[in-house]
Amino acid sequence: MYGSMRSIICEVCKLPRRSSYGFDICKRCTRLVKKVRCSACPSLFCQLGPERLLCFQCTNLLTGERIVCESCGVSDFALKVDPTQCRRCHKNSMCRKWESALPDNVICVGCGVAKRTCRKSEMICRLCDIKRRSAGHKCSMDGCTKPVHYKKLLLCEWHNRLRLRTNRGIKCVIEHCNQLAHKKALCSHHYLDQLAKGTLRKYVQEYTAPFPQNAIYFADLASRINWSAPLTAHDLRRFRTIGEFLKVKQLPEVLTWEVIEDARPSYGKANRIKIMLIRSCLLDLGNLYAERGLMKDRDCYLHECRLHSLKSTPLIFRENVFGFQEWVLGGMLNPKSKPMTEGVDVLANTHQRLISAVATVNAFLNWCERNEINSLSEIDAAVVDDYQRTLLWKFRCTKCGECVPFDSRGAGEKCVNEQCEARQSYVRVKYLSRNSRIATVSRLRVFLDWALLHDIVSHNPIVSTAMKVGPSAFTFVDERGRRVEVSGAIRRYDDRVIQQLCTYIVSPEADPTEALIYYLTIFHLLTPTEIRNLRISSLVSGKSTIAESEGNVDYQYLVLPAKKASRGKCSVRPTEQLIKFPPKALPWLVPLLERFYERRRTHVRAYQNEYFVVGGNRSRRNKPVSHTYIFKLVQRGSQRLLDGTINLSNLRRTAAAIFSQRSKRRSAVLTMMGWGRKSAIRFNYLDSFPLRPNQKKSTTAMTNAPAPSGGVAK
Repeated sequence: MYGSMRSIICEVCKLPRRSSYGFDICKRCTRLVKKVRCSACPSLFCQLGPERLLCFQCTNLLTGERIVCESCGVSDFALKVDPTQCRRCHKNSMCRKWESALPDNVICVGCGVAKRTCRKSEMICRLCDIKRRSAGHKCSMDGCTKPVHYKKLLLCEWHNRLRLRTNRGIKCVIEHCNQLAHKKALCSHHYLDQLAKGTLRKYVQEYTAPFPQNAIYFADLASRINWSAPLTAHDLRRFRTIGEFLKVKQLPEVLTWEVIEDARPSYGKANRIKIMLIRSCLLDLGNLYAERGLMKDRDCYLHECRLHSLKSTPLIFRENVFGFQEWVLGGMLNPKSKPMTEGVDVLANTHQRLISAVATVNAFLNWCERNEINSLSEIDAAVVDDYQRTLLWKFRCTKCGECVPFDSRGAGEKCVNEQCEARQSYVRVKYLSRNSRIATVSRLRVFLDWALLHDIVSHNPIVSTAMKVGPSAFTFVDERGRRVEVSGAIRRYDDRVIQQLCTYIVSPEADPTEALIYYLTIFHLLTPTEIRNLRISSLVSGKSTIAESEGNVDYQYLVLPAKKASRGKCSVRPTEQLIKFPPKALPWLVPLLERFYERRRTHVRAYQNEYFVVGGNRSRRNKPVSHTYIFKLVQRGSQRLLDGTINLSNLRRTAAAIFSQRSKRRSAVLTMMGWGRKSAIRFNYLDSFPLRPNQKKSTTAMTNAPAPSGGVAK
């Protein structure tokens, strides 16, 4: 913009002047010219024409139009020396080239170890250079041991002003200052977190997109930001990434899960973090619209995709399986009978049960195809009995442990494992437990009932009398390695396991999440599913069923919503259930809840989550955690406390046995804690089967061990 002084005739005042600008306007008249902000930098410039968008400095350095970067896909002005990449990627590539040109395996002057140097003028490694620049000072945030990155934060207020004016105050260190500012000494990570909220607010307010609908989508995402919660640099990066993506990729006005799946970029070798952020933001957008009722829930969408996916179904049976799915989703009505009234609201099965039923049917039909059974009419009692043998047994190689499906004609002479050259080494071993086999055959009976109602088969080869189930049975492995089936026993741990867990719960050093999961399982007999669905009282929408008392209600009770009614769960239940904390336990329970809520506040980031247990470091959706999260949390804690892993089902059963033994009402007390009458009365007369925490197996033993069967108790 500036150059040598030259004589001009000003285009505004028409007088001879001298100017150093690149245009023929004097310095006084430039105040009258409209100034706009440059599209590539934050500076202001005189806009001499409507087509001019860049300042004079950016015009000489950058291209006139935006390009799509080949590396990251961001739309940005590119440098003329590198017109294929955005400015950020060009800078990163130049930094990589500069670092690759540095000498390698030099003796560092700080630590004396052969490392790569970080400076061309000095042989010093990056770690020693950081220690020297930070003068050994650590970040002032709790739990952070990173060195201070910004030395200006270590200066007192007077020296900081001196540094800004004369650039000489940078030599001041904490030891030479009387006015210290320890609380402001931050590492680069926490310093960027401190600036994230203001930068994000400015970015959201100034955001524009070339597609109007995309700007609405971005505003919807930004409307869910909780500005009172602590925001980090990661949140800023998420919104910047999705903002740049919406400037390039146009989304339709009607948003569906199919559109989101098509718009989500696939993972590649480069920019995996950026792709991950885009995919997560699009999922957040879909879940936001699902909460507003504009889209179906994602779980329902995934269930429907799994139902309509017939890839595992044999081609000759696909029409039958599709008709069975429609019949189950329609309420399993008899096509030969008509309802007495019009508009009947039929109670249907859940998608989860239907998916498991279809998977069982597909496995059976694949077995029929391998055995040259090409229609449902060819299935008789002999075929069903032969299939049940494949569920009961399997062949295992005694040398390598490789298992193959059971065949009534016998196993092959040679092992199927290419690395194992054993011959005639297969032995018959038990595969599924009795309960698992009964559940599989019962699903097949329903499928053949559908075929009978639609006149596809003449009779159902699976008679209902064979499906009567006795007491719950399970299989365990004895000391000799044999599988023994036990029927009619209560599986439970020793009382010392409960004592160790209770000692851990009241300990002030206990992990609050693990301790509360053990507490809710032992004292309230909650299942893992009920723990997942617990909600905080103050965050649940609607009025509570009890009056607000003094103090915080979050330390008095939790809310457990009832399950939705479906087939097999037709009993009338209250709309919501309260899990009240006993007053005698509040002296040690309140400090535990305080530590838990404090940690939970750091995990829930931008979106409100009313569930009690949250997972990860940035919970943004109002969704419960998965079963796997609870399972891994319990496994990790029990391995550390008991030198072995336990599961919550057996722990809940152990606590129920203790309640029934020590109560005057015996097992009747369990009916008040969520147990059914038939399940509770079993604690009065059944024997106890002792369980021990599972010891961690070695890698070799796990490799050579046979595949576990269903219902195995260890």
